[in-house]
Amino acid sequence: MAYALASFVQICLLDGDAARAAHLAGIADRLQVDAGVLIQPVERALFEQAKATAEQELDDKYAAIHEAAMAAPLEEALLEGNVLAEARRS
Repeated sequence: MAYALASFVQICLLDGDAARAAHLAGIADRLQVDAGVLIQPVERALFEQAKATAEQELDDKYAAIHEAAMAAPLEEALLEGNVLAEARRS
């Protein structure tokens, strides 16, 4: 899932949504920390570049968004990042 989110970070930037990119980057970083692994070097370089671009665009807001996504319960963070949709209740 971290690989997919890292790719979505780049897509968010192309869409002009640096805040969502920062949020998804926080989730991807958290998943890597929780699993004790890093994504592969080529993908990692692209991910780090995307995070740097988002940070440049958001300035001081980046760290707060990224850290909040890392700290939130995973399901909540995924819902907030529009990665998951809530199931409809009958």
